[in-house]
Formats: sequence, structure tokens, C-alpha cells
Amino acid sequence: ERLYGKKFTVGIGRAYDTHPNIPHSYLEALSALRFKVVKGQGEIIFVDEVPVNPQTILNYSLDMEKQLINQLKTSDIDESRKSLDRILTSNLGKESSSPELIQQLFRALVGTAVRTIYEIGATMEEVLGSDSSVYADTDNSSTLEEKRRVLISVFEAIQRYIQDRTENQ
Repeated sequence: ERLYGKKFTVGIGRAYDTHPNIPHSYLEALSALRFKVVKGQGEIIFVDEVPVNPQTILNYSLDMEKQLINQLKTSDIDESRKSLDRILTSNLGKESSSPELIQQLFRALVGTAVRTIYEIGATMEEVLGSDSSVYADTDNSSTLEEKRRVLISVFEAIQRYIQDRTENQ
């Protein structure tokens, strides 16, 4: 980390007695490494720390989505952030979340933001710019905090657009 200014995440599989089982250890290490989005960047993750039956069902109801959309439409950024944090907290327990669940949740949240954009009569290009790739940005973010920041920036862009349009009218 000192030398290259980067944080490395390490996945570690089980130790096996015979060399034909080395590939199993490697696959376990890769499986453990997928959980860096849960544990964070710069961690050492042992395969035994990875939950066997992680949470697989989202707690993101239609009511939660409607509430978030209404907060975005009314340009209430503080309440939007609080709602986002409540949704994340209710879905992402440190030990019970899988990378797949995290990806599903953030894709659902991005979908909510995109629906909000279309509900206010705008396009993605008008609100986020022509080079925006919000789905790719969240997918490519390696930590929960980075994914959260991408969503917050989208929320802020929606609210800026609404405020600008209101002022112009």
C-alpha cells in the first residue's frame, strides 16, 4: 500500500493436504474475494468468513420506493439520503449480505432514480449528461460507500434539475 498507493484485498481458501486439491483452494479464495464489496477494500477475507446461506431477499417495498421518489421530486436531499440509508441498513447486514444481493439492491435503487427522471418528464441526458452510465458506475464501484456515493450524486442531479426547471418556470 505504501509503495503503490493502492489497497489490496486478499481472498484466502482452505489449506488442503494434496496437490490435486489446490484448485479447490483457489476457487474458494476467488469466492471469498467476491465478498470485498461486503467487507470492504483492503481486507483479508478467509473463505470460512463467507456466509454459507447469505440473505437473498431484498427488503425494498413499493412503499419505500414511492417515498424515495416523492422525496426526490420535492428536492428534499436530506430526507432522500436518510431514506437511502434506511434501505441500505435494512438490507445489508455485514455478515448476511451476498455480492449478488448488493448488486440487486443497487440496481433497484438506480431503477428508482431512472423512473423518477422519467416521471418528472425529463431524459437521462438532460439530468445526468450525455456521457452518464449510472448502472455501469454502480456496478463498477468496488465498495458499498462508492456505490452509495454514485446514487447520492444521481439524487442530487435529479434535485438540481427539478430546482432549475422550477426557477426557470
